[in-house]
Amino acid sequence: MVGWHKLAPNLKAPPLVVNRTTIEDTMEKAEALRTEVLGRFSAEDDLEEDPLDEWTRTGSLAWEQTVSLEEVEQYTIGVSSTSPGTDRITVRLLKACWGHVKHIVHGLFSRCLALSYFPQT
Repeated sequence: MVGWHKLAPNLKAPPLVVNRTTIEDTMEKAEALRTEVLGRFSAEDDLEEDPLDEWTRTGSLAWEQTVSLEEVEQYTIGVSSTSPGTDRITVRLLKACWGHVKHIVHGLFSRCLALSYFPQT
């Protein structure tokens, strides 16, 4: 591990080849990518209508607002992570009490969907 770690500073990103020109400098690579990617588009590529107009008029996008108990279980206790979340509750603890809390957690998922509220943590 230590030997591998010492190699890290020697690792270098490969050169970029644009129009048969090899580019090694980081800033030149960034400029070439900006030109090649952003330079492909013009005002003619713009959409005629803003896709957000529908959302702005209605205040929401149409989408499925229900979640099954099986989906809630899959994403709550069917995860591979065993680390506790910010609330310090582990998956192991949730699995142990799932029979008692599954309908409450399902209700929380459902209400968040209905309100379009998605907590960050």
